[in-house]
Amino acid sequence: MSLKFYTVDREYTDFLRKFDDRVPMEHPESYRRPYIGIILEVNDCKYFAPMSSPKAKHKNLHGKDLYKIGGGEYGIINFNNMIPVVEGCYHLLNISLEDDSYKELLYNQYRDIRRNADKIKKIATRLRGMYIHGHISPGLKGRCCNFRLLEEKCKYYEAH
Repeated sequence: MSLKFYTVDREYTDFLRKFDDRVPMEHPESYRRPYIGIILEVNDCKYFAPMSSPKAKHKNLHGKDLYKIGGGEYGIINFNNMIPVVEGCYHLLNISLEDDSYKELLYNQYRDIRRNADKIKKIATRLRGMYIHGHISPGLKGRCCNFRLLEEKCKYYEAH
């Protein structure tokens, strides 16, 4: 499985946020650092799983809803915030256009994600399954987007 980096159209995330306020919002001050993530196939549905830049707290985080990229040194993938996507609402990120320091971080993230692609897909699939089938703790459920509802809205968006 080849995982690449993508951005998602703000119009699409704004649409989903009308139905689930846990859908992450791109912060206005991050115009130079786009909201990026990976696209995964989870139960015949494409999901965008957002990444977060490295923070000191990432090294101490544990949970079924995240993957620590490079042990947290290069950031995390937030599976609790993953959203279903349709063709046309996401775009491949051209890493070569980024500034050198950010480009280095992205390449480090990419190498780790590529090495651990199967593990990453399993985390996403397991979390979605736990959520959909109700086998999830209230605390974890409260951190997750409503995958079932968003999948319905994703299909609606695609049809209109």
